[in-house]
This record gives sequence, C-alpha cells and structure tokens, in this order.
Amino acid sequence: MQKQLTTLAILLATIFLFSCTNGTQGTKGKGEKCQPIRTEVPGRPAGQKDVLGLVTEKLDTVRVGFIGLGMRGPGAVQRFTHIPGTKIVALCDLHEDRVEKAQGILEKAGLPRAASYSGSEEAWKELC
Repeated sequence: MQKQLTTLAILLATIFLFSCTNGTQGTKGKGEKCQPIRTEVPGRPAGQKDVLGLVTEKLDTVRVGFIGLGMRGPGAVQRFTHIPGTKIVALCDLHEDRVEKAQGILEKAGLPRAASYSGSEEAWKELC
C-alpha cells in the first residue's frame, strides 16, 4: 500500500511539473517567440501630456473620500486608518447604515467622523 501511494505521489508530481513547464507551448507556433502586448493609444488633444514619471512636492496630508462601502469598502477604510499622513474626510454609499458602519471604524481608530453622503444614487456628486 505504501509503495502504491509513493508511486502515485511521484506520478502526480511529474504531471504537475510537466504541466508547469510545457503548459503554454500550445498557444504559440514552433519557433514563434513571445512578444509584448501592444495596445492602440488614441492621440491626445493639443496641450495634454501623460503624467508617467511625474514628481510633485510631498503633501503633508492626503485627504481621502470613499465612495461605495459595500463588500470591500469597510476593509479599505480600516486599512487607511493605519496610513500615516492620510485623513479620511468623506464616506459615501447609497445605504446610510454602511456609512455609519464606516464611521464606527473611524471612531474605533480614534479618528474624527468624516462627512457623510448617502440616500440617493446621486449622493456621490455632492462629495466631489
């Protein structure tokens, strides 16, 4: 029995390793090399440029507002309470109870309450 289990384990390990090393070969023809994916980028209007590599002066405080406090929102609020130099200034969700739950996270962290926005699908516009 032990020998059969050992043989099975070796077989499964071999199949796994083979699939890891050869799993992508079926997607390319023989001799065809992998190439970077190219994406068409529309031209920019006159006077606009990208901000890749942009460096600005350090901000003492970064003010943050959260729109959408459903499944992952409260966790995001909680994580931001640990980031030095951030201040959570606004919380927004269609449902007021979710905003209050997030306010509780701020209070538990010893932070002041943020401005609340809720009650309609347009409430987020008031935040901005």
